[in-house]
Amino acid sequence: MNTVLDDNKKLCLNSGKIIHLSERMTMMFEVEDLEVASPATVSRCGMVYMEPSLIGLGPLFKTWMAQQPDYFMANKDFKKTLQRLYEDLVDDAMTFLRTNLTEPVETTDNNVCQSIFRIIDCFLFPFKRTEIKEPKKEDIAYMISTLDSIFVFAIIWSIGCTTTLEGREKFDKKMRELIKKTKITFPEENYVYDYNFYVKDNNWVHWLKTVGEYNVKASIDAYAEILVPTVDSIRMQEIMTQLAANDKHCLTPGPTGTGKSVNVAELLTSGLTDAFQSFGMVFSAQTSANQTQDAIDDKLEKRKKGWYGPPPGKRFVVFVDDLNMPKKEVFGAQPPIELLRQWMDHAGWFDRKEKTFKHIVDIVFITAMGPPGGGRTFITNRLLRHFNIITYTDLQESSIRHIFTTILEAFLGRGKFTTQIKESVPKVIEMTMELYNKVICELLPTPAKSHYTFNLRDISKIVQGLCSAYPKTTEQDLDLIRLWVHEAWRVFGDRLISKDDKDWLDAQLMGQIKSAFDYNRKQVYVVDRLIFGDYLDGIEVDTRNYKPVTNLDEFIKTIEGFLEDYNAMAIGSRRPMKLVMFLDACEHISRICRVLRQPQGNSLLLGVGGSGRQSLAKMATFMMNYECSQIEVVKGYTMDRFHDDLRNVLKRAGLEDKSLTFLFCDTQIISEQMLEDINNILNSGDVPGLYKKEDMEEIDRVGTQECIKRHLQPTKMNRFTQYLTRIKRNIHIVIAMSPLGEIFRDRLRKFPSLVNCCTIDWFTEWPEEALLGVARGDLEDKDLGLANEFDKVVEMFKNIHQSVEKISISYYQILRRKNYVTPTSYLELLGLYGDILTKKRKQVNDSKKRLENGLKVIQESSLEVKRLKELLDVKQPELEQKKGEVERTLEQLNVDRAKADETLKIVSEQEAEATKNEAETAILKAQADKELAEANPALEAAVKVLDELNPGDIRELKGYLTPTEMVVIICTAVCHMFKVRPVKVNDPKRAAYDPEGYFEACKTRIMADPNKTVNMLKEYDKENMEDSVVKRVRPIIDREDVNGESVKKKGTAALFAFYMWLKALLKYNDVLRRVRPLRAKAAEMDDELNRVRNDLKAKRQLLQDANERIQKLEAFYRQKVEEMQNLEAEINDCNLKLERASKLIGGLKDEKERWTNTVNSLSEIYACLIGDCLVAAGMVAYSGCFTADYRANLESSWVEGLGTLDIKHQESLTMRLVLGDDVKIRHWSVHGLPSDNLSIENGIILHTARRWPLMIDPQTQANKFVKSMGREHEGGIDIFKASDGNIMKQLETAIELGRWVLLENIDEKLDPSLDPILMMNRLDPGESKIARVGEKQLKYSSMFQFFMTTTLPNPHYPPEIIVKVTLLNFAITQSGLEEQMLNQLVQQEMPDLQEKKNRIVIQNAKSARELREIEEQMLNQLVQQEMPDLQEKKNRIVIQNAKSARELREIEDRILQNLEGDTTKILEDEKLINMLAESKKQSHEIQARVKESQKTEKEIDETRKKYRPVAYRASLLFFCINDLS
Repeated sequence: MNTVLDDNKKLCLNSGKIIHLSERMTMMFEVEDLEVASPATVSRCGMVYMEPSLIGLGPLFKTWMAQQPDYFMANKDFKKTLQRLYEDLVDDAMTFLRTNLTEPVETTDNNVCQSIFRIIDCFLFPFKRTEIKEPKKEDIAYMISTLDSIFVFAIIWSIGCTTTLEGREKFDKKMRELIKKTKITFPEENYVYDYNFYVKDNNWVHWLKTVGEYNVKASIDAYAEILVPTVDSIRMQEIMTQLAANDKHCLTPGPTGTGKSVNVAELLTSGLTDAFQSFGMVFSAQTSANQTQDAIDDKLEKRKKGWYGPPPGKRFVVFVDDLNMPKKEVFGAQPPIELLRQWMDHAGWFDRKEKTFKHIVDIVFITAMGPPGGGRTFITNRLLRHFNIITYTDLQESSIRHIFTTILEAFLGRGKFTTQIKESVPKVIEMTMELYNKVICELLPTPAKSHYTFNLRDISKIVQGLCSAYPKTTEQDLDLIRLWVHEAWRVFGDRLISKDDKDWLDAQLMGQIKSAFDYNRKQVYVVDRLIFGDYLDGIEVDTRNYKPVTNLDEFIKTIEGFLEDYNAMAIGSRRPMKLVMFLDACEHISRICRVLRQPQGNSLLLGVGGSGRQSLAKMATFMMNYECSQIEVVKGYTMDRFHDDLRNVLKRAGLEDKSLTFLFCDTQIISEQMLEDINNILNSGDVPGLYKKEDMEEIDRVGTQECIKRHLQPTKMNRFTQYLTRIKRNIHIVIAMSPLGEIFRDRLRKFPSLVNCCTIDWFTEWPEEALLGVARGDLEDKDLGLANEFDKVVEMFKNIHQSVEKISISYYQILRRKNYVTPTSYLELLGLYGDILTKKRKQVNDSKKRLENGLKVIQESSLEVKRLKELLDVKQPELEQKKGEVERTLEQLNVDRAKADETLKIVSEQEAEATKNEAETAILKAQADKELAEANPALEAAVKVLDELNPGDIRELKGYLTPTEMVVIICTAVCHMFKVRPVKVNDPKRAAYDPEGYFEACKTRIMADPNKTVNMLKEYDKENMEDSVVKRVRPIIDREDVNGESVKKKGTAALFAFYMWLKALLKYNDVLRRVRPLRAKAAEMDDELNRVRNDLKAKRQLLQDANERIQKLEAFYRQKVEEMQNLEAEINDCNLKLERASKLIGGLKDEKERWTNTVNSLSEIYACLIGDCLVAAGMVAYSGCFTADYRANLESSWVEGLGTLDIKHQESLTMRLVLGDDVKIRHWSVHGLPSDNLSIENGIILHTARRWPLMIDPQTQANKFVKSMGREHEGGIDIFKASDGNIMKQLETAIELGRWVLLENIDEKLDPSLDPILMMNRLDPGESKIARVGEKQLKYSSMFQFFMTTTLPNPHYPPEIIVKVTLLNFAITQSGLEEQMLNQLVQQEMPDLQEKKNRIVIQNAKSARELREIEEQMLNQLVQQEMPDLQEKKNRIVIQNAKSARELREIEDRILQNLEGDTTKILEDEKLINMLAESKKQSHEIQARVKESQKTEKEIDETRKKYRPVAYRASLLFFCINDLS
């Protein structure tokens, strides 16, 4: 810019291009001030200062007159009258405004003067010429006659309406003086503001008479829609309607709660004609110009190229609420406001995509804003000049009284309430107003109480609560008073943060009640606390009545019952909640329920993280039967995803008509734009640009239905407005915020709806009752066996928590270090106590049992020696006797064996002979069977033919009267086979065919019964056919004319069957003749074989009897031998056990006394664990963030508290004494952990706490320590910086693989996406579970460890972070730094010496660690009854490493573990006895080496002492400089 203003006129662009301006071109600047102008720029310009007062208002009047139509100006009275009125009224009124009145929004004379002319234009418009109307002279004359009244009205609502209520009272008097200069008669009553001028009647009418009687719809669901007309609301709506109808812009500033937004919304919904469409938007501190432009552009339609506006024939009324909220940029401009000014100056703006100018027409702006101050700023006069400014003043008390009396009477005036209740309404309203006036005067906002802002909405909320009264529990005025007290506490008292403020409010309430009703506190408070709720009859009832709680104990049980129901129904995203319901928590739930039951009920829960805000909000939502929706911030969560979540929530509330709670926490804020959107929803139910095009169809459908129900025109804007109304009715936003820090105050200033549209509930620190109740409930659930110490432990928990609260205040005051003590910290204390006490009891009990077992073994070993000796005296004679029995049995066994051998020889010979005969017989039988097999086919064929033969075939054959020759032949053969004699036939004719009579014989004898004939044939004894029969039959069958074919051809089937049977039998007989000698011989051999077998059987029986006798003798012999061997083994074992027992007794003789003392000591320690673990758990839970001195103070005060409560504990009790492990501590030292007490305590807390550590590490000690430890971890360690990308993916992998993760350079904020990991408590080794990170389900490895470090020396972490981590102060201490400096000095001056000391430390630590590993291996294998030879490995370690005194105790532990079990079994284990002896031997060797090591280390330390003064001065110098910083 400066180069352009130079003489050479060069414009230098960023691209490097230079543009020369021509000589004729010049630049002129018109600015309001030079506040942000560069001196270099100002020095290059000439200066002309314009003083508005020198010009005056005359030119504006003349310009306006010049714009009037000719037909107006043609009437001389028109110009003359206006000139007179201007001269008589304007200057005097303007002067009075500037000298006597205060303006909430400063105006300029020019703008106020122009406002007069705009209002007059509204009155003149009906008299102007239009396309369809020509003004008449008499009408113009009539209009001129009313100009005095019109001008007066215009001055009242331009000059007179920019001031406050007090200013209006003053201006009323001034205006009445000025009216006397006019020709009008003005009413004397009321104020000049209370009258409207009707041109048509030329009459002034009171505003209240311009509307009809208003009937309140007595429904609590429609409470937010109740608008009782008042003088203020009627006149403001009427004036805004006139201005909007004539395209005049209107600005309505005024205090919060005066009805600006409500009145404008009513106007836009039903106060304008169909020619208007409207929409609203709310500005906040985060509103940008782009958002504003997009919101308006979305509602416009294209008229033609480059021209946009509402639909043709329509005009847009755009309502902008909180106009002055946008924050100013670096040069003082407010971009959204500058965008609106651009439209008002140039009728459009540029399209950001097309880079073209958009002309926007037919738009009128109505705006509202609060007075400048807080988050609201002064806006530029360049924008104000376009508006008529009509200020909303604080409502007059009469108006307020009228509004709320009307509403309350409408609700309580119903027939169900008593007359006494109805008559109490005026008094209750009067009490409410008195209380409100005192509250706004006394409870003023301060930096610590920035939320102490009150407005008329608070009175409305009290009345809304009173309207919920249930007739059956509100029968007397005292019942109504109790409800009033309850509602007043909820509206005013729940946001108070100090006891003084609460006491003040309580006094005011009781004072009001005493004054109005003459009741005292005892009469009002029938229980300790007044609580009302609609859930007392259950949450599933149809009608939920708002009733008082009459029994607080039953009230708590009721809430506990709801909690059980909640947990029983916990599925999906709803997880079970383990809550302890004490009275304060239950009351908070009731408070939230009260808000949620109200339409447009939203809640702002203020409290530190961990105070239970979200959990109690979820419980309240469940009790209201609402759905609870909450976003989940993961890595990569963007504003687009947030808008998607918001859109889904709003659609469920608007489209599905579901009542739901949207729970939002300030820890989820990734951008302040989130609060901008929440602010918009609280105010209007909408977020500009949130919905997509595809959503609008459903929205229009729902909006149309609502418009029809409400008898509204279903215009586009009305449809969307009704949809938003539905959203506001159904959605309840619950915001959980921390009230700490400047950011909270900034947010309240930037987003006023957080206070104005929400009911505040302040979560204070838990009272004593809550601390005791929660501790008692937790301990009862865990059943830790505290017995008589139970109440003392509960009291000690409370004392620990409260002491940390007190010392945290001192910590901040002295060291300026913040520490927050939250209820979550208390719950962590309770959880840690249970864990630590359980583990320590097991540890001490196990150690004690091992020692007692060792003592038992020593005692039992002596008894075992005596028993073994007695056993030997008895067993030795038995052994000699057994030996004699064995010898005699062996002799008899030898005799019996010789006899058996002889019998066996004979049996073998006979068996061989029998086997030979059996083989020969088998051969003969096989040969016979083979030959017989030749006849089988013929027999089978014959049988088959017989099988196929049926009785009918036989009857057919039998029925022959004249048999053929073939029939006679076959029948003759059959008769021969059966030896049937022929039967002569007397009939000569028949005898000719059967001369011998065989056919007749066959027919009568063989075929007599056809059914039996076949069986006779089959059953024929073919084995014993007589030769005579064969001789007679064979010639017949062997004839040439008798064969199968001829028989089959000449005969029947039966005849053929007979033939086949005969043929087969003859053939079988031929074979049988050949086989019969073979069979005879085989039979003879069978007889001989049977004889041999019978003889063999007898011999075998003799042999068997002999063998059985021998077996019995052998068994008897083996038994005696075994008995003898067992006796020998038993005697040997007794001798061996005697030897081992002697070794055992001798080896453990020295330990008996020490072990006895240790057992007694462990018993005392066990008895002290209840008290010891209290201090240890308190230190782990609370002390991590403190420095060494504060830790010591806490520890000593708690030990003193144990003594006061008479809880048994150890002397010199410290956390290190209870939880410290010398081996681990030495191991940590090797890995770089400083040896000072603070660092060791940090190490103990680091490995004991259940939450992941966040370490304050300005000197990076913790960082190096964790890295060194992580390199040794078998899974390895991943190291990231907080600024690195893609951390979550790496973390997910580490969780599943069991790797360590170190997150460095943490700032004072943590990425919300880490929350799922921070909420994962550590798992014990071997545990596993499924963890949910974002949308992923991960298998959570117990090896996973997560560490965070910050190099900030004094970070301020909010409670929301502190409750999720274990905060550890790793800042270096003076003693720790001195030791490190000493090491560095010795390293520089005497490197060999330092190296030797380091080597000793490392070797000792390594030896101790490996010995512990061997101990674990031995223990595991002992359980499996196996004893591996670990001694060699142990000896090798002993030789390689110098052992410390700690190792002696570990060897002792191993001895004690090996001694576990039955003494007899121990004496049987030779390896174990040898190992015990070897361990004892090693113990003496280690003691000698320890002395040598101590001597060497002492010599080294003596040498190192020479450098300690230097190290001391170095550490002192560091801390001096550190303190100065």
